[in-house]
Amino acid sequence: FSPPAPAGYRFDDALGRFFRAFFALRGQDARRQLGQAPGFHQFLAQELLPRLLQQFPIDAQHLTLLGHSAAGTFVGYALAQPDSPFGSYLCLSPGTAVSDHWMTRQLPPPFTQAPQVFAALGAEELENGFNRLAGIPATGAYVAALQLRGVQAQFHVLEGETHISVYPRALAQGLAALFGAGHAAAR
Repeated sequence: FSPPAPAGYRFDDALGRFFRAFFALRGQDARRQLGQAPGFHQFLAQELLPRLLQQFPIDAQHLTLLGHSAAGTFVGYALAQPDSPFGSYLCLSPGTAVSDHWMTRQLPPPFTQAPQVFAALGAEELENGFNRLAGIPATGAYVAALQLRGVQAQFHVLEGETHISVYPRALAQGLAALFGAGHAAAR
């Protein structure tokens, strides 16, 4: 469910070559396998959430989207969509370089009612070769660009954590940051 690559993108940068080779091993074309975020976002916003809202006591004004790694990249895609139903986002270790750096090229327009974003990655991810290739260390720059667009975004590097181990700690800190005691009092 990665963002769509631009029409002229040839998958000839290092990450693109990795994806071409990965999918070729399975007899598939990377361009056809990647870029499915628009359909998934449409499913979430127009099919799944309306059904859930009808069946369960969900506060539609306080929906949060969470994703780690490739799902973190999807979170960045959803944030940039004008019809996104989410008001807060937990974006953990996203691949900002996926689909020719889609997340940093397609920043959302300035918001009238700014969403909240909590982004984090593990300090060990900054040195990992594949994570660098995927653009995970650029998460801080991505958050800074979001802040310039009026997004209430915060970024954390969690010491001692890797791409795999960061999730539980980042999730706990993100939920506390977005929904902790101080957050409830502000509403």
